[in-house]
Amino acid sequence: MKRLLVFAVLLLFGFYVVWPGWSAYSIDSAIKTKDAETLAHKIDFASVRDSLRPAVTQKVADFYDQQIKQTGPTGALVGGQLKQAVLPGVVDALLAGLVTPENLIRVAHEGGQLKESVERLLGEELRRAGRMPGLGTGGAAATGQPVGGPQLPGGLGDLSGIAGKIGIGQPVGTAAQQPPASKAAQPPAAPPSYGLDNVKHFAILGPMAFEIGVAKDKTATEPDVTAELRFTGMDWKVTAVRPRL
Repeated sequence: MKRLLVFAVLLLFGFYVVWPGWSAYSIDSAIKTKDAETLAHKIDFASVRDSLRPAVTQKVADFYDQQIKQTGPTGALVGGQLKQAVLPGVVDALLAGLVTPENLIRVAHEGGQLKESVERLLGEELRRAGRMPGLGTGGAAATGQPVGGPQLPGGLGDLSGIAGKIGIGQPVGTAAQQPPASKAAQPPAAPPSYGLDNVKHFAILGPMAFEIGVAKDKTATEPDVTAELRFTGMDWKVTAVRPRL
């Protein structure tokens, strides 16, 4: 009986501590080595996109609202109505381009605050979406094809214009992103290092899930992002992400 009890304890320890710990270690190692394939197996990106949908929807709605204010009373009235029609498609396009293993690696390797990195990526995806058919005037101009779906007045469908006017991110290839010609090439940054000091929050969500809050800065008092780790698909995977923006 005693051996059976010890075996049960070891089994539970392995399932709830060793296994998820190994998943977390695998994700950390994949980020350091820029291994997108391992990240794709250890992170349920479809579920993560769903978890980020409310935050991204609110951000894009704010972008539209700021631009709508500049169109006058008539534009604001029509734009406010049509915004709801185009918003879901815009958010889907942004999430598909934004939440990828490659972008996760990029954000982790960048210096500075997480909020700045995420907003820069969001700005880039806004400009990219603005050049896609069906998402605004930018799509028609860039592709020569007719734009499907309702159009916002005064160029409100042009997401790239919105991103530029409200200062979200910098256009790719602009002078702001190019290093000065006189500067010598900088050596590649060292891979980020994450450990227990980066963990700022932990909570059990149920028998098959818990959440961990992590900060890029080890001295921070609050997490930059809270990730949900859940047992799904016969493995412990990250299934939700809630950044502090």
